[in-house]
Amino acid sequence: MIGRGLINRAVATFVAAGAAFVAMVALGATVYYLLLLAVPPLIGAALTALLFALIAAVVALVFVRRAHGDDEDEEYDEPEGLGMRALRLFQQRPILGAAAALAGGFIFLRNPALATMVAAAFTEKSRVRNRR
Repeated sequence: MIGRGLINRAVATFVAAGAAFVAMVALGATVYYLLLLAVPPLIGAALTALLFALIAAVVALVFVRRAHGDDEDEEYDEPEGLGMRALRLFQQRPILGAAAALAGGFIFLRNPALATMVAAAFTEKSRVRNRR
């Protein structure tokens, strides 16, 4: 039955939205109480509100940009190197790019020898261009 699948999807969506709301409220309370350790309550509340307003603005800007079709409508050529791919990732998906940068930074802190290999890969020119 087609209606049953639609209802199941709607229920799953509402459950996920409710869980996300509860998680954001808990995160807000956690940030507020952590700020209370360092600042007075009024400043802590203001800083918490400012932080979540900035997060909401970034998320809204990302979704408005996608709603205008900037990401899907433009056809891009395949980037030439690893550096161009990383730049394209940060331009098209800033949240995913930030997560990748944080993960990369953590890996570099654990093994600094990787930093030199990745730096060499980013600065290396494409092998296809060298053959021409």
